[in-house]
Amino acid sequence: MTWIVPLAIVALLAVVWVIVGRTLRPVEPMRAQVATIGMTALDRRIPETQSGDEIARLAVTVNEMLTRLEHSVRHNSASWPTPHTNYAHHSHECAPNLRSMSNIPNEPT
Repeated sequence: MTWIVPLAIVALLAVVWVIVGRTLRPVEPMRAQVATIGMTALDRRIPETQSGDEIARLAVTVNEMLTRLEHSVRHNSASWPTPHTNYAHHSHECAPNLRSMSNIPNEPT
């Protein structure tokens, strides 16, 4: 009789494990697909299901976020600095400190 309670607990844990595993099964493919989306592929979306559960709402939310991100990147890409302008800006900012450290005059003679 004393073995019934531990056996019931093990059976309950097994049932919970199976139910949670089946419930969360769609999350891994979603995660894998989102992980492949980069700056050059912001037009990609993850599949949405019509189940109406939390997983379906998560897919809708992620797709809406990707839409906002894609719009923002496309809208602002013209104003982003290029590597050349970024380098020029930072080298200009560092010049006074480098001159003071190396005793180089501000204006070449």
